[in-house]
Amino acid sequence: MKNISYIIITLVFWSCQGQNKDVQKTVIKDLISNSEKESNNIKVLFLAYTTAEKGLNYRKEPDMNSEVLGKLNYGTKVDVVDDSNRSLFWVDDLERGSLYGKWVGIYKDSSIVYVFNAYLYKSSPKIEKNIKLVNNKLEVIYIKSENIDSNQKMTIEKHIQISNHLEDYVIIKLLQKEKTIFEYKINYLLKEYYTLTKTNDKIPTYNYLTIFDECPSSEYKQTFAIKENKILKISEKYTEADEEVQDHN
Repeated sequence: MKNISYIIITLVFWSCQGQNKDVQKTVIKDLISNSEKESNNIKVLFLAYTTAEKGLNYRKEPDMNSEVLGKLNYGTKVDVVDDSNRSLFWVDDLERGSLYGKWVGIYKDSSIVYVFNAYLYKSSPKIEKNIKLVNNKLEVIYIKSENIDSNQKMTIEKHIQISNHLEDYVIIKLLQKEKTIFEYKINYLLKEYYTLTKTNDKIPTYNYLTIFDECPSSEYKQTFAIKENKILKISEKYTEADEEVQDHN
């Protein structure tokens, strides 16, 4: 009863304030949904996002022969409420190959329906605020900021795509008074880390950024200079890993 009263009070308040009707409907729908889950003792185990580009079928029961009730669009945020220890199975996807997973239950339209979890990306409170839709692709974006001087700063954005075709890339941006004045994109980084070095001048002119990309077989390093409102690549080095030499004597 308290939840219903709260919804009514919220609706009246927003009607008086003249808020956007679409926002009203969305938030009120969420409030009602949460109220229904509480009244039915349904606990949300974790949040997830759908990654099937052509849409993800949801079924009445956790069975491939069960009735398909509908389809969730790519990037739909869902509440997983049933993660039982069901049997794992394979599904052949023409674009993504063989996928291994199980049925999980999600809460939709006041009931529990079932989807194949190989097409879900599990979220968490730690990364939830970093998940964005960029060019119609879901990405986890981590941003690191470095001050160049009192007027400029540089941001390093690591983009991790979580759709069918996984791709990591980094965007380096140079900002002046919070406005981007230059950016540079680096593709296909695997495991990178950064070092930023200032010159010892009283008024630094150059700032050097080095990005390392490492994998078991090689190391790739790029170094940039920040000068005159631009990020300039000044060196690039690729090193093969030393192979173990076997003595056959």
